Amino acid sequence: MPSVSRHLVAGTARRGIRKSLIGQGYGRYPLAEVYVAGIADLTAIGLNYINMETIKILIGSDADTILWWQVIIRTAIVFFIALILVRFSGKRIFGKHTAFDIVLGIVLGSVLGRAVTANAPLLASIIAAFTLVFLHWLIAFTSMKWDLIGVLVKGHFQILIKDGEIQWENMKKNNISEMDLYEAIRMQGNGAQVEDIVTAYYERSGDISIQLKDQ
Repeated sequence: MPSVSRHLVAGTARRGIRKSLIGQGYGRYPLAEVYVAGIADLTAIGLNYINMETIKILIGSDADTILWWQVIIRTAIVFFIALILVRFSGKRIFGKHTAFDIVLGIVLGSVLGRAVTANAPLLASIIAAFTLVFLHWLIAFTSMKWDLIGVLVKGHFQILIKDGEIQWENMKKNNISEMDLYEAIRMQGNGAQVEDIVTAYYERSGDISIQLKDQ
């Protein structure tokens, strides 16, 4: 319990005990004030100990001694924290956008996973998770404002087909085989051939998008 809260508890206890003593006729004795102060301080210390012990019993302290039901409680806490993080950061964290978003998802999952198994302190893990989400939001915001930062963080698209001709240099640069390209074209669902494509882009998300001649 923080020192401020402890002083508040002590003050409340002191006033309550003083009122009780005065009601019984002991308020006029100087020793009563000392008694009141002592009991109030002991009350604050006791509440502080009870609170810390209660939290330790509920969530455990470390991975070697944590019990199965403490893992359940930690899992529930982390689950709701994760929901708050998703609502705060938006949907793009778990959408397939760029390596920038994928890295955050991996690191965030690792941090919260360690909190569930007590391999890391619960509060420290939650603070780290919020810090990661805030940094992700900050970088995404600055990337939206300045294209240069967006290119540095997320990369740049590459042209794979131009005017019906495959750009082999860009294909090799991105380690994309001819079969990968044909698969991406088929998945568009329009039955197009390479000759029918004006431009095919290898997007920053890793997807391949195409623009047909009749579009």
